[in-house]
Parts: sequence; structure tokens; C-alpha cells
Amino acid sequence: MSNSKILPFDCNVVYSLDCRVSCRLGIIQASSNGQAWLATHLDVLMSNNLDINFGSGIYVAQMNYYDDILDTREIDLWSSEPDKIIDIIIEQIDRNNYILIDLYWHDQFPEEVQNPRTHSSTIIGYDKTKKVLYTVSLKNNKYIMWDISYDLFIKLYKDAIKQYLYDPDSKTLRQMFYFTITSISVKKDISTDNYIFSAIVNKLGHEEGGACIEVTRQKADKSLDNATRFYTGTSCILGVIEYIQTILDSKNIADHYVKIPYIVRTLYGLSEHRNIILMTMDWIIKALNCEDVAVIEQFDSYKAVPKEMESISMLVQKYYVTKDVDILKRVIAKLESQFEHEKTILKNFVDNSFAYYKKYNGYDEYVNRLN
Repeated sequence: MSNSKILPFDCNVVYSLDCRVSCRLGIIQASSNGQAWLATHLDVLMSNNLDINFGSGIYVAQMNYYDDILDTREIDLWSSEPDKIIDIIIEQIDRNNYILIDLYWHDQFPEEVQNPRTHSSTIIGYDKTKKVLYTVSLKNNKYIMWDISYDLFIKLYKDAIKQYLYDPDSKTLRQMFYFTITSISVKKDISTDNYIFSAIVNKLGHEEGGACIEVTRQKADKSLDNATRFYTGTSCILGVIEYIQTILDSKNIADHYVKIPYIVRTLYGLSEHRNIILMTMDWIIKALNCEDVAVIEQFDSYKAVPKEMESISMLVQKYYVTKDVDILKRVIAKLESQFEHEKTILKNFVDNSFAYYKKYNGYDEYVNRLN
């Protein structure tokens, strides 16, 4: 057996705002079918309090969302004793399985880890000679790889176990997104037969159309709870506009000052999401070997969109510093323009690329033969 091994991981993830998503993207993007999968998944979802997520419809992507490309399995925490955990991880890495494992960071707090608490750390390799494991952490919106000694790793793992013994519920609640010890491998064979259609119609078509969905839960006494509003696709821009307009319409705008960082974060998340859309367009063009001028022109037009959204995010940040209300009014005007701009590009791209897809798929030729 080798003394060292590092599994493929793309540190330049297209989305970094949520580590529950981005740690998997690093694995997926490094795989042979990664771009095809990204082109057909990760629809954006935003609640009326500006929580931004990915998923399908109004359902946030949980562990099983990735099942068509990732094989995800649990390694039992209670049988993985600290004196055996290094050997368990090395065995998994040798099988080409990545490990997500909870470690409790506190006084041992390296620069690479951004918050001193329990983190699900991604382990991608090991070196037996140096007695280190290789992990990745987000820094300045991209992943960096660094090593952690066996001794420190075991200490942080022991502390995570202590936390879960003290608060077992915290372990269970995390299982929406990962187990305490999660083994992840990339599936070798996945069906991509319908991916071009799905990327154009289901992914970009839904992103362009957008939606505003109100969900009202029913209480035990049959009365209705207050509705929660969800936005999808380009409608997320309208949700941000409504949120900012509510602040401007309030009697005392200063009371809402604490909400500004949430707006900055959401707009930055939306700018990163535009990179996923751009990647989807690029994949469609290459998958179709598309030479249609209209399709390529729309793709080229969209290249500026992620930066445009990021610049609006920075403008909100400027308001946070200056407290100049006119800046928020400018933000709304820019977002309204951005909404119309993006809708136009996406609709034209979907219409033209789908027309090319029908030609590529022999549909037009078949109709001509019938006639």
C-alpha cells in the first residue's frame, strides 16, 4: 500500500457561500461527469427572509439530493473509536472515498477554519510518513488544502464525541446534510442521456421563468400559520427588491440597519449562482457542438452578469458604511434593470438553444420526412 494518497478535489468551486454544498461541489467538479451534473442541478431557492439555498422547487438540497452522482454512506460514530479513526480514514481514502467528519475546533483554532465550533471537515488524503491527514477549508471564497497532524485530529475528534454525548440531539439534526462521519465516493456510471434537454428546459427554463410560492402550514387546531414566501430563479431578484423596499418604507430605517449584511450576503450568493448558470450555458453549447450565432451571442452577453450582481452587492456594502439612503434606492433601480436584463438573455438562450437541440436530435429532419 502507498504511504500517501490525495484524492481529486477542485478548490475553485462555483459556489462557496454554503459549505454544506461547496464541499460536495469540490468533489463533483473534479469528476468526469461533474459539469454535466451541475448543468442539470442546483436550482436557486430563496425565502422571504433572504435565506438562499439550492434544491428543487421549495425543497432544500439535503444529503439524498446528490444520490445520482455521489454514493453517500454513514460510518458509525460510536464504533469508530479515537485510537482507530486514523486507520479507518486511511482505509476509506484507499478505496477512493472522501470523508466528511465532525471535529470540534476551539482553542486549537487554525487560520484555515473560520469559526471555532463543530465543523464537518472534508478529508481528501493522508501521508503516513509525515503522520498527517489532508483536509480542505474555504478561505476567501475558494478552498485551500492543508495538513493536520494525527495527534491534533484525534484530539478534535474526541472533543466532537464529547459534545455529542452531552447533546445527542445536535448529532441527529445535522443528518439533513451529513452524518457525523460520512463516506462519499463518485459514482462511476451515471445516465446523462437526457441531460441536454434537462439543462435547457428544466434548469435554464425554470431559472428564467422564476416563481414566487407562498407556503402556509396548518396547525393542530386546523388554523393556518403565517405564510412563508419562497422565490426561485430570476424571481429571487424581486424578493430582494421587496425586502429592501420594506426597509425604505419603514418609519425608522435605522432600525433595519442590522439586516444589511444579510442583503450583502444574499446578493453575493446570487452572483455565485450566476456562475453556475454560465457553466450550464457553456456545457450546453459544447454538448450540442453548437455553432448557432444567436446562442453564442446570448452566452457572451451573460458572461458579465455574475460581476454585475456582485457589484450590486458591493453597493449595498457601501450603504452599510455610509448610511446614505439614496444608495438603497439606486440598488433597487439596478436590481429592477438586472431582472429584465437577465430574463431577456435567458429566454433568448433557452428558445434558440432548444431550437438547435431539436435540429441536433433529428426532430426537424423527421418532421420533414413525414411531410
